[in-house]
Parts: sequence; structure tokens; C-alpha cells
Amino acid sequence: MLTIVIPAWNRESTLQRTLDSVAAQTLRPLRVVLVDNASRDATLSIMELWRDMHASPDLDITVTSEPRRGASDARNRGLAHVTTPYVMFFDSDDEMLPSHCADMLRTAQAHPDAEIIGRRVTLSLLNGQIRTGSYTTRHAMFNHLFHGILSTQRYIARTDLVRRVGEWHLRSLSWVDWELGVRLLLTRPVMVTAEGEPTVIVHSQPNSITGTCFSHSPTKWEDTLSIIRDDLVGEGRNDLLPWLDTRCMILAAKYHREGAYSEARRLYRQTLSQTSTPMRMRLLYLQHKLTGRGTAMMARMLFPRTPLD
Repeated sequence: MLTIVIPAWNRESTLQRTLDSVAAQTLRPLRVVLVDNASRDATLSIMELWRDMHASPDLDITVTSEPRRGASDARNRGLAHVTTPYVMFFDSDDEMLPSHCADMLRTAQAHPDAEIIGRRVTLSLLNGQIRTGSYTTRHAMFNHLFHGILSTQRYIARTDLVRRVGEWHLRSLSWVDWELGVRLLLTRPVMVTAEGEPTVIVHSQPNSITGTCFSHSPTKWEDTLSIIRDDLVGEGRNDLLPWLDTRCMILAAKYHREGAYSEARRLYRQTLSQTSTPMRMRLLYLQHKLTGRGTAMMARMLFPRTPLD
């Protein structure tokens, strides 16, 4: 059985679409945990009304609240209510097609040893473009560090695995699913792909946790990078640090491309002071500063012996 955990903060404009897509799921029985994260709008009322309209013996709906504002706090609050073998964390501005949960659980039943089951998603961007968000079991750590294959909408996971790695990190204020994904992958989990076309539509929002500009609040991105460095070093995976140093240089280059030159210089120098390969990091910074793309591929060429998992 599967539980969907959906936290929300001030999402009255998008939450109904998300909840209606959950109500349309063909999978039954299904459990849903909704977490209001100290919203100041009608988010909690929408949750309660939806519960009252749709709760049934085969659609178990819990509505709870987390007064401490933060995505990780809210997700951990929801996780505390999960008793099913698998859990899915879903965002309050996205939607799933009716077969999504059934496809995921069908794959789990076909692969009883699976700990993570994922699928590509459709990305609806702010500029109107439609793209595909990747999911792959091949070179999972590399692809997650550079392409976020374990963003929340792309997978379900064994509930005990999420708890075993320490749940959601409360100090991380951005890229929280990226950081959790690293810890999940450090356990070398059994990963499986749910075959078929994407069944989740991720709608970009200008007021999302990630936001649209990196240089306006550099601390939150760099804090998460620091947490991930601790994750890798703590597990004895210093061999993966070149990928993380590359991500630091990508972020510094993004600051520069946004016109935040002092922030770019600061993170550039900080990364050079901690990396074991300063010359290659300078090249990666320059490449991303000039083009804004292709840096992961260049990193693979510059670090051919660095593990991908």
C-alpha cells in the first residue's frame, strides 16, 4: 500500500488542482496525508473540505498541521503518519495523471525488492516551455547531483528507507529533495523504473521554495551544498567530491550570470580553497559562466576516473 504526503504553504491557488488529481487516482486503497505548514490563506480550509468530500473506506485522508514553517518540517510531520510500506512526497502545485499511483505500486509488486521506484516527469516551465525531467537507474549518483533525478515528484520510496537515512534534513532550506536524494543513494538502494510515459506534470511557480534567482539568497543554496559535503565525507565517499565541487562552481557561475559578481568571486575562491583539483575547477567555472550549459558533460571528461555511483 502507498501513502502520498502533500505539504502546503499558502497554496490556495494551486492546491485544488493537485488534490483533484489525487482523487482521480485509480489505485485503491490509497492513503493521503495533507500537511498545512502555517498557511495564512485558505490552504487548510481547502484540505479539510477536500477530505470531507472524498474520504472513504478505500481513500484514507489525514489532515494535520506543522506550525514550524519549512518544507522539511512539514514533510517529516506527514511522514510520522505513514504506516504503509511505500511513501510518495508530492508537491502542492503539481498534478498526477489517474494511472500514476497504480503504475508505481504495480511496479513495486513486480519488483518486491525495490526500494526506490521512479519515472520521468513532464516539466511545465514559467516561460511556457514543456520539457521532460529525467529519472534513471544508471549512474544514479552522478545523474542526481547534476540532474536531480530524485526530485520529489519522480519516485516513491520504501518508508523504512526514508526513516533509516534520517528523514528530511531540518537545516536545509533549499534543494531539500536533492539533499535527501544523496543520502538515499549513499545506501546503494535497489532502484527500478516504472515503464511508460510521464504521468506527473510539474508546474513551475515563481514563488516556489527553489525560486527563480540564486544570487538573492545565496546562503540557503550553499548551506545545502555544505550539508551534502558532510553527507559524502561522513560516508567515506570523498571520491565523489569532484562532482560536488563542480556543482559549487556552477552555482558561482550562476551568480555571475545574474550580475552578483562579488558573490560569484566569494564562492569561486571558497571552492578553489577546498578542492583538490583547482585548475580543472577554474575551467568548469569559466565554461559555465560563458555558456550556462554542458558543464556536467565537461566534468565527466575532466574526471574520467571519478565514480558515477
